[in-house]
Amino acid sequence: MAGQMAKTQTLSVPALEVQQVSKSFGRPVVAQLDLNVPQAQFYALLGHNGAGKTTTLRMIAGLL
Repeated sequence: MAGQMAKTQTLSVPALEVQQVSKSFGRPVVAQLDLNVPQAQFYALLGHNGAGKTTTLRMIAGLL
């Protein structure tokens, strides 16, 4: 029981949490993005060209 409780507590902490992230290059590219990715989950960013997918990942990685 204690092992399962520790696993539950670990999963409640997000692997990635981003709040109110914005970036513009003359025009807004990413506007007030909130993203919570739980541990042990896969997420994908989908959108058309110029939607801000690469910019978002660069901001999360600290490249921008």
